[in-house]
Amino acid sequence: MIDLRKTCGSFALIIMVFVFLFSFSANAQSFKKLVNSAEDAMNSGNYYGASIAYKKALDLNKVPKVAFRYADACRLNHNYPEALKWYKFVELKEGKNNPMVYYWLGDVLKSTGEYQKAISSYKKFLNYSKELDNFYTKKANHELLACEQAFYLKINPVGVEITKINSNVNSPFSEYGISDIGDSILLFSSFRPDEQTKTSFESRIYSSSYNDDDFSRALILDDYINIPEFFTANPAFSKKTETLYFTMGEKIQGKVTSAIYCSFLNDDGWSKPIKLPEKINKPGFASLQPSIAVLPDKEFLLFVSNRDGGMGKLDIWYSEVLENGEFGEVYNMGSNLNQYDESQRFFFEMKSNINSIDDDVSPFYNPFDSTLYFSSLWHNNLGGFDIFKSKGNFVEWSDPVNLGYPINTNDNELYFYISSKHSHAFFASNRPESFSYNNDRCCNDIYYIKLESIVNEEEEEEKILIVLENELRKLIPLTLYFHNDEPNPRTRDTSTTVNYKDSYQSYINMTEEYKKEYSKGVKRNDKEDAVSRIETFFDEEVKEGFSDLENFSLLLEELLPKGSIIELTVKGYASPLHASDYNVNLSKRRIHSLINYFYEYKDSLFVDYINNGQLSFEKIAFGEDEAAEDISDDLFDLKSSVYSPEAAYERKIRLIAVEIIRQPKD
Repeated sequence: MIDLRKTCGSFALIIMVFVFLFSFSANAQSFKKLVNSAEDAMNSGNYYGASIAYKKALDLNKVPKVAFRYADACRLNHNYPEALKWYKFVELKEGKNNPMVYYWLGDVLKSTGEYQKAISSYKKFLNYSKELDNFYTKKANHELLACEQAFYLKINPVGVEITKINSNVNSPFSEYGISDIGDSILLFSSFRPDEQTKTSFESRIYSSSYNDDDFSRALILDDYINIPEFFTANPAFSKKTETLYFTMGEKIQGKVTSAIYCSFLNDDGWSKPIKLPEKINKPGFASLQPSIAVLPDKEFLLFVSNRDGGMGKLDIWYSEVLENGEFGEVYNMGSNLNQYDESQRFFFEMKSNINSIDDDVSPFYNPFDSTLYFSSLWHNNLGGFDIFKSKGNFVEWSDPVNLGYPINTNDNELYFYISSKHSHAFFASNRPESFSYNNDRCCNDIYYIKLESIVNEEEEEEKILIVLENELRKLIPLTLYFHNDEPNPRTRDTSTTVNYKDSYQSYINMTEEYKKEYSKGVKRNDKEDAVSRIETFFDEEVKEGFSDLENFSLLLEELLPKGSIIELTVKGYASPLHASDYNVNLSKRRIHSLINYFYEYKDSLFVDYINNGQLSFEKIAFGEDEAAEDISDDLFDLKSSVYSPEAAYERKIRLIAVEIIRQPKD
């Protein structure tokens, strides 16, 4: 006899397996389709669209390879928090087997101003990378130095007032590529939804009349220039020849090919666009971002291209605009190659201090001070593209100088342009203040500096003070860590002679001991994770905290001589390994070690300010009351109560507040 219960049970099991397999197959097909769609979007430069498709794929299956690509898409779309989250996910899953994750982690951390953490990631990349002399290893080595310099740029700000143009010009999308006509008509390009369909995006050139701080509603420029089937961008107007140069791009198989065109202004408006000759638009390469430099006896066309013969990715190039409207030889701006000048009949050698192995873009030459302004991902920058300047004469150039903070930030700053009558300096940036469509870093807005305002020394000093004070506050809360029962173990003293700097160095020297003790007795598969957790704690918490303290001290160096009165509130904490009253005294010793640090800083630089009350401290000491409840207090389990990251996180002091008072001027 057939057992119906078994038969029905087996049949039900078969149905369940079939449903599971069908569901898995459907999900697999959907997953593959989403990944393919995301890759297509990435290849066409639609990073936002790619990030959406990758995220949907990850919701189905958290594959590290897809997570890595999703993080790439977020990074390229300037969604740094999401990029950071998923690069860290890949780091945990693949770690040393995928060293590029450390490189891009460093890139994102630098773009968020986390310079010490960025340095740590770049070092890990260099340690694990098998390539010794490729672009990424060269760039990582360069970034180690650039990150060190970045904070020094921030504590020496320039005293300028930066204003964002209102919504008559800026939109929730992206504005870029700036020029003007006669210091009264602003020209710019913008990437916005098509005005008819509202579904597809297009790049168009716009104009806005302006007078001082007043900008009219932007209008799309002539239809002759903004041809429907093309992308148009990067206007550059030559007053000498009344010629508008601009970039036109055509979308072919999902990719945009860029070339430079020109249009002439006449009584009937703009002429039909004319594509510049192959000398400028070299076949097979992109040519874009034209700019005009008018010298007393010459006119040059500057532009950006990835053509061969360059020094890196995108390079700046230039060619003389001849009297007959033709173009002279094309030269790489700052090439270290011997080049032949046909008009002068001699060879000359140019320094390689403009173009680099990375992207160098958006050139603007100001003939009044013989200065080239350009943006670069190389040189000593704060993160992303920064604007640099270099004095020169198209034969020799000085070393590039960063325009400084807050003109440059951790975000992208591009398309620097000084208006025709030198009233405004414009630039584009995706800094947080910019209007945004889908996240706070997606899109550029246009900003400007009123040039005549720079000469007021008192106003400039005030603006510098505000920037320095804001940078000081950004470092709060500032957390510093200690080894167990340090300083002065096994005492009930409330003060110490130990300087926190010495305590920090002793703690860092114990890193290997912590790795050994915390990974002791752990299964082989989990041992690497245990070691990694200790490395992360020391790199991202202990070292980062001390780096913040050093940066905080550098800012105090700038503010205290300017008369600022600064009160710091410091809290001390302890893990629950000892009795509460003991831990209160321990917390007091830890706070005192920080005060010793300030007393002894740079041969007692701050002593006079502490003695006269300009620099003061409010001290709050806790025992174990504020420690997390699940932290071990077992003296016989030192792995958990001393060497675990959980216990280590509790042994700290925190600068939690800073109050700044300006002394009245005489």
